[in-house]
Amino acid sequence: MPNRPAPSRAVATASALAAVFWFTVAVAPTGAHEREQDHAYKASRSGQILSLETILEKLRPTIGSEIVGIETESEHGALVYEIRYLDSTGRRREIHIDARTGEPSQDAD
Repeated sequence: MPNRPAPSRAVATASALAAVFWFTVAVAPTGAHEREQDHAYKASRSGQILSLETILEKLRPTIGSEIVGIETESEHGALVYEIRYLDSTGRRREIHIDARTGEPSQDAD
C-alpha cells in the first residue's frame, strides 16, 4: 500500500465536524428544526448548497479551528450555517454563512 501523507488537522477537524453534523441531522432533530435539517441534508446531497466541509475549509483562515457548534437555519428563505467558534483570544463568536454561496449572510454577527 503506498504511503499517503496524513491529512492536515484542519481537514481532519472539518471531516469530523461534518460527520457529527450529518449524524445529528439524520438521528436527532424534531419538529421545525427537523424540517430545516432534513432540507439542508437533501440540498447538500443534491448539490444545491455547499457541503459543510467546503464551508469550513473556506472559513478556516478567518475563524480558525476552534469550532464549538454548528446549526442550520432558514433566514429570509435561504439556508444558512450558523457556526459558533472561539476566536484567537478565546472569545466565543458566531457567524452565519449562506449555504449556497459560502459567504457571510446579511445577518452575520
